[in-house]
Amino acid sequence: MSGADVGRTIPWNRVFWCWIAVRTIVWTAAATFRFVNAPVDVLEMLAWGPHWQAGYYKHPPLPAWCAEWAVEITRGSLVSVYLLSNLFLAGALWAVWSTGCALIGPGKAMIPVLILETTCFFTYQGAEFNHNITLTCFWALAIHCAWRACSGGGLLAWVAYGCCLGLGLLSKYNMVLLIGWQGLALLATSSGRRALLTPGPWIGGAVGLAIFWPHLAWLMNNDWMTLQYLGSRGGARTTLAAYALGIVGLVGEQAWMAWGMLVPLLLLVTSRRELTQGEREGGRYLALCVVGPLLTILFLAMTGRRVIGFWAFPCYSFVGVLVLLWYEIRPGRGPMARAVLAGGAITVSLLALTLFGDRISAARGNLNVRSHFPGRALAEEVTARWHSVVGDSPLPIVAGEHWLADNVAWYSPDRPVVFVGENPQQPLPVPRYSPWTGDADFMVRGGVFIWEKAKTPDSVVEQLRQRYPGIRVMPEITLPLVVSGATITTGMAVMAPSSGVISP
Repeated sequence: MSGADVGRTIPWNRVFWCWIAVRTIVWTAAATFRFVNAPVDVLEMLAWGPHWQAGYYKHPPLPAWCAEWAVEITRGSLVSVYLLSNLFLAGALWAVWSTGCALIGPGKAMIPVLILETTCFFTYQGAEFNHNITLTCFWALAIHCAWRACSGGGLLAWVAYGCCLGLGLLSKYNMVLLIGWQGLALLATSSGRRALLTPGPWIGGAVGLAIFWPHLAWLMNNDWMTLQYLGSRGGARTTLAAYALGIVGLVGEQAWMAWGMLVPLLLLVTSRRELTQGEREGGRYLALCVVGPLLTILFLAMTGRRVIGFWAFPCYSFVGVLVLLWYEIRPGRGPMARAVLAGGAITVSLLALTLFGDRISAARGNLNVRSHFPGRALAEEVTARWHSVVGDSPLPIVAGEHWLADNVAWYSPDRPVVFVGENPQQPLPVPRYSPWTGDADFMVRGGVFIWEKAKTPDSVVEQLRQRYPGIRVMPEITLPLVVSGATITTGMAVMAPSSGVISP
């Protein structure tokens, strides 16, 4: 099932892999330059990963495991996590490329790969390793593997598809959206219906369930913790203004994250193509896999549900393949040159934003620029104060809202475990969020509790003293942002070990 090809003499496979190498190096280097302080999601993965749980209170476990593997292999290098993130995105790009080669030919298949560089998710946010990154990879690979299996790939392709399903679910539950729409896509295509009469899809499903099963068992044994957390963050919008704002916000977020790809595509394509039977099958399959989940997310927003813009992003990976399957490319060199110029301008703008955007914003005193948060300085000060109170004993536990606690846990030379709270307004630790420690452990082994003064009610000090008798409130810590005179003030309290002696 191949479409029209262009430039048959060009070794497109080599071009593709050269491009993957170049873009991986460029965006990894850009992230290393940008993140003076590690991103919030990366720090959270590194706070969870060392404990090797089958699940964590917010999400399934796979990204945290992968982040921990990366820093273990490289002996603590954050660059390895930025590289890992771009390698997962490279997996998604390979799925787009490989599917595009089958449906529209290798020459055209490079276009959908290149236009993804105009989206901020693959560029500006591409190194912020988290559940959306790994989901995007396995989502795209699942689309590719199922199509390949239906196109004669055999049982091995179905097993690969099952692996993608299982790993996608271990990344983020949104994978269920694709699974549902892929089921409809198989029913809507003749090759898919034939495949459903064979053992392949069912074996693939069993493989996926086997991979996901340990996390499912963890969910059942932990009162469906992650679903409760997601439910607490969701809910419906109850007023007309909130309802309208939710829809506008979702559309605006998609425009920022992904719709840059439409600019080169609109400059490039013209009238509808005449499709062969195989191309119609591929187009129907991809349309359901791309448009179906997007419509579901839009429907949820239109019915008042709270949705997050990142839910939609995996859906966009195959938009370029779908458009070039349906539409002809304008003749002549002019349209291609204009598309390359427009796409290149967007990509260069995103690269400039990555390199300089946060620095400019932080220099103007924006306290919300977390890439320039003084995490290392905070960790060093907290650790020094701990040792001034208890002596040489390593800091075992850092408690509080996860952003501050995660920074101290990563940057402190003692590498304490995190005992995380709900949010900056409610930073007291929630034991079920950190099953590797707890209140009794905190009081026996000791640790520190930190909170952001500007965001946390003053009542937190009294709550601390009631919950942890003997905890000692320390002087506030005031630190400047990395590139500005703006400061952030953090409260700190020390719980000495039960067998320790507090220095005078």
